[in-house]
Amino acid sequence: MNDNDLTIMTLREARQLEGRTNWEALQQQETAGIEPEKDPDEGEFDWSRAQVSMPRPKQPVSLRLDAES
Repeated sequence: MNDNDLTIMTLREARQLEGRTNWEALQQQETAGIEPEKDPDEGEFDWSRAQVSMPRPKQPVSLRLDAES
């Protein structure tokens, strides 16, 4: 990915994009067996080197605050 692939927009502009996906066209392509184009910058992931790690358990914390007047 390079800087030409990035688009900077405000939250308002991003919200206006919501709902613009043509799901029907995507469904037709999937039914026809058309695969999406691969991103040449994405590369392949080597799953043989993947490791599963469990997160540490959460530690309970108690906090008492004075009321502010």
